[in-house]
Amino acid sequence: MPGASLSGVALKYGVNANLARRWCKERPTGGQALPPALLSVSVCDRAPSPKVAAAASPIEIVIQSVRIIVPTHVDAGTLREVLKAVSEVHR
Repeated sequence: MPGASLSGVALKYGVNANLARRWCKERPTGGQALPPALLSVSVCDRAPSPKVAAAASPIEIVIQSVRIIVPTHVDAGTLREVLKAVSEVHR
């Protein structure tokens, strides 16, 4: 978004501006990087239908040097705790 402020973009996507600034500072430099993107993520406590669960693939989450592979059967509470612990370690 040419000419947009970081705070404005963060607000548009519901992200805390201070957190977005921190992500920008911690972004790796050099090498080939993908273009930045903000993704909307929803976590729910209900299980998907068996057809969806069977077709789903694991999700890979990378936070700095930590790589987390989330299996399709993980419950939302466990994932929330793991992500919280990893984010606290990398503050």
